[in-house]
Amino acid sequence: MNFLPQTKLDIIIYLAMFLVLLNLIFILSNFYKNRLTGNSLFETINYHLAKGELKKALSVCKKLNKSRPNDSNVMLITARTLFLAGKKQEAKKLFEKLVIKDPAFKAEANKYLDTFETNT
Repeated sequence: MNFLPQTKLDIIIYLAMFLVLLNLIFILSNFYKNRLTGNSLFETINYHLAKGELKKALSVCKKLNKSRPNDSNVMLITARTLFLAGKKQEAKKLFEKLVIKDPAFKAEANKYLDTFETNT
Protein backbone atom coordinates (compact mmCIF):
# COMPACT_ATOMS: atom_id res chain seq x y z
CA MET A 1 0.00 0.00 0.00
CA ASN A 2 1.35 3.32 -1.03
CA PHE A 3 -0.09 6.31 0.82
CA LEU A 4 1.84 8.92 -1.10
CA PRO A 5 -0.20 10.84 -3.67
CA GLN A 6 0.21 9.51 -7.19
CA THR A 7 -2.03 11.89 -9.12
CA LYS A 8 -3.50 15.35 -8.82
CA LEU A 9 -6.78 13.79 -7.73
CA ASP A 10 -5.02 12.04 -4.84
CA ILE A 11 -3.53 15.36 -3.73
CA ILE A 12 -6.96 17.01 -3.84
CA ILE A 13 -8.50 14.15 -1.84
CA TYR A 14 -5.72 14.30 0.76
CA LEU A 15 -6.09 18.07 1.09
CA ALA A 16 -9.86 17.74 1.49
CA MET A 17 -9.43 15.07 4.17
CA PHE A 18 -6.85 17.26 5.92
CA LEU A 19 -9.21 20.26 5.92
CA VAL A 20 -12.08 18.16 7.26
CA LEU A 21 -9.85 16.80 10.01
CA LEU A 22 -8.57 20.28 10.85
CA ASN A 23 -12.12 21.62 11.03
CA LEU A 24 -13.17 18.74 13.29
CA ILE A 25 -10.25 19.43 15.64
CA PHE A 26 -11.20 23.12 15.73
CA ILE A 27 -14.84 22.31 16.55
CA LEU A 28 -13.89 19.87 19.31
CA SER A 29 -11.36 22.23 20.86
CA ASN A 30 -13.92 25.05 20.98
CA PHE A 31 -16.50 22.72 22.48
CA TYR A 32 -14.17 21.60 25.26
CA LYS A 33 -12.82 25.12 25.80
CA ASN A 34 -16.34 26.42 26.34
CA ARG A 35 -17.24 23.52 28.60
CA LEU A 36 -14.15 23.89 30.74
CA THR A 37 -14.09 27.67 30.97
CA GLY A 38 -17.83 28.26 31.13
CA ASN A 39 -17.74 30.81 28.33
CA SER A 40 -21.01 29.53 26.93
CA LEU A 41 -22.67 30.21 30.30
CA PHE A 42 -21.33 33.77 30.34
CA GLU A 43 -22.75 34.25 26.86
CA THR A 44 -26.09 32.82 27.99
CA ILE A 45 -26.22 35.19 30.97
CA ASN A 46 -25.44 38.19 28.79
CA TYR A 47 -28.07 37.05 26.29
CA HIS A 48 -30.76 36.86 28.99
CA LEU A 49 -29.70 40.22 30.41
CA ALA A 50 -29.93 41.82 26.99
CA LYS A 51 -33.45 40.46 26.58
CA GLY A 52 -34.45 41.58 30.09
CA GLU A 53 -34.93 37.99 31.27
CA LEU A 54 -33.47 38.56 34.72
CA LYS A 55 -34.84 35.39 36.36
CA LYS A 56 -33.31 33.23 33.66
CA ALA A 57 -30.01 35.10 33.94
CA LEU A 58 -29.99 34.57 37.73
CA SER A 59 -30.71 30.88 37.21
CA VAL A 60 -27.69 30.52 34.94
CA CYS A 61 -25.58 32.52 37.43
CA LYS A 62 -26.45 30.02 40.15
CA LYS A 63 -25.43 27.16 37.89
CA LEU A 64 -22.15 28.88 37.07
CA ASN A 65 -21.50 29.63 40.77
CA LYS A 66 -21.82 25.93 41.58
CA SER A 67 -19.12 24.96 39.12
CA ARG A 68 -16.81 27.93 39.79
CA PRO A 69 -17.54 29.31 43.28
CA ASN A 70 -14.23 31.18 43.73
CA ASP A 71 -13.98 32.73 40.28
CA SER A 72 -13.91 36.54 40.38
CA ASN A 73 -15.46 36.85 36.92
CA VAL A 74 -18.39 34.71 38.04
CA MET A 75 -18.79 36.82 41.17
CA LEU A 76 -18.81 39.99 39.07
CA ILE A 77 -21.43 38.85 36.59
CA THR A 78 -23.57 37.41 39.38
CA ALA A 79 -23.40 40.62 41.41
CA ARG A 80 -24.20 42.65 38.32
CA THR A 81 -27.17 40.40 37.54
CA LEU A 82 -28.44 40.66 41.11
CA PHE A 83 -28.13 44.44 40.92
CA LEU A 84 -30.11 44.58 37.67
CA ALA A 85 -32.72 42.21 39.12
CA GLY A 86 -33.31 44.61 42.01
CA LYS A 87 -31.69 42.43 44.65
CA LYS A 88 -29.51 45.32 45.71
CA GLN A 89 -28.43 44.11 49.17
CA GLU A 90 -27.31 40.72 47.86
CA ALA A 91 -25.48 42.48 45.04
CA LYS A 92 -23.80 44.89 47.45
CA LYS A 93 -22.52 42.04 49.63
CA LEU A 94 -21.19 40.20 46.60
CA PHE A 95 -19.51 43.32 45.17
CA GLU A 96 -17.82 43.96 48.55
CA LYS A 97 -16.72 40.33 48.75
CA LEU A 98 -15.36 40.58 45.20
CA VAL A 99 -13.30 43.70 45.97
CA ILE A 100 -11.77 42.00 49.03
CA LYS A 101 -11.04 38.80 47.11
CA ASP A 102 -9.67 40.43 43.97
CA PRO A 103 -8.76 44.14 44.11
CA ALA A 104 -8.32 44.19 40.33
CA PHE A 105 -12.12 44.34 40.08
CA LYS A 106 -12.40 47.35 42.38
CA ALA A 107 -13.04 49.90 39.61
CA GLU A 108 -15.81 47.82 38.08
CA ALA A 109 -17.40 47.03 41.44
CA ASN A 110 -17.21 50.66 42.53
CA LYS A 111 -19.44 51.66 39.62
CA TYR A 112 -22.20 49.79 41.40
CA LEU A 113 -21.12 50.35 45.00
CA ASP A 114 -21.11 54.11 44.41
CA THR A 115 -24.82 53.97 43.56
CA PHE A 116 -25.52 52.53 47.01
CA GLU A 117 -23.69 55.39 48.71
CA THR A 118 -25.50 58.05 46.69
CA ASN A 119 -28.91 56.47 47.37
CA THR A 120 -28.46 56.30 51.14
